[in-house]
Amino acid sequence: MKSNARIRCLSTVVVLAIGLVAITVPAASQDEGELSWPRQLDGDRAQIVVYQPQLESYSGSTLTARAAVSVTPGGQTEPIFGAMWFEARLATDTDSRTVSLESIEVTASKFPSAAGDETAMLADVLEEEIPKWEMVMSMDRLLTAMDALEGGTFDDGGIRNDPPELIFVTSPAALVTIDGDPILADLERAPTSSTWSTAPSTSSRSRKRTTTT
Repeated sequence: MKSNARIRCLSTVVVLAIGLVAITVPAASQDEGELSWPRQLDGDRAQIVVYQPQLESYSGSTLTARAAVSVTPGGQTEPIFGAMWFEARLATDTDSRTVSLESIEVTASKFPSAAGDETAMLADVLEEEIPKWEMVMSMDRLLTAMDALEGGTFDDGGIRNDPPELIFVTSPAALVTIDGDPILADLERAPTSSTWSTAPSTSSRSRKRTTTT
């Protein structure tokens, strides 16, 4: 029910707010291959590969998203990898269960491995070529992304991101790997002024000294 209501809402907003006829592709031609990712765009200045966009926000008929991209400028053979952020308006086709992204505008891009002048060139290529692309997405995937964004249903699998404890010393030290909990045993023939013990559970047979008075 919730998905059907959202589909009707998207369709109504597109018709009333945008006032444009949705540019869609007949259902018979929308096979799984055409809706899969990544997708390649052969532009006039570069070859662009866009990976599946990740929804960041949506309001009415407008969404914002980000996507990983690679750009291979004309005359080059090695792609340059980065990311882009964009806004677009939605046009839905409930018969083929697809969504067309129209009036795409690239709002930002990043290419960590590119130099300063090259970064500006790559951004210019994206801003010029991406709006020419008629991007069609699966409506079901978009609705799933909307539900996750709205309800915060992302499951991190219980992964802990707590920062590790950092131990800093100014004297020479060695990292000792212990298989399980350390097991200490008394060391024979230790000096009388100290109590020595060894940890048999380590590969390096570490030793610990406790000074006695």
